[in-house]
Amino acid sequence: MFFVCVPDRSTKTLLPIIKNYIKPGTIIHSDCWKSYECLSDHGYVHQTVNHSKEFVSIEGIHTNNIESRWHALKLSLPRTGTQKQMYDGYFAEYIFRRKYMQNYQTLFQDFIKQIARIY
Repeated sequence: MFFVCVPDRSTKTLLPIIKNYIKPGTIIHSDCWKSYECLSDHGYVHQTVNHSKEFVSIEGIHTNNIESRWHALKLSLPRTGTQKQMYDGYFAEYIFRRKYMQNYQTLFQDFIKQIARIY
């Protein structure tokens, strides 16, 4: 799982991020946003759902998982004082908590281990 703060949702912005994080050959489900139209040309298996017609396609394609994840991430943001320059930190905290919160006894140790791994 990853989240990236982007200045816009253009192909020019999104495609390099997708290439950096997602291996070619991966199945990507999306809505019919124009910026995603080129994904098949770059080695991805791109399957879409047209939200103006349906929320789940006849083939079972949907974006419910990412919509749910995005909703949960937004709920985890500070209620007041949220700053755009802090988004990467907020995203990292959300991912860390999702990964390690199931074991409260080792949460602090896990946090220190991840700091040591990075630095």
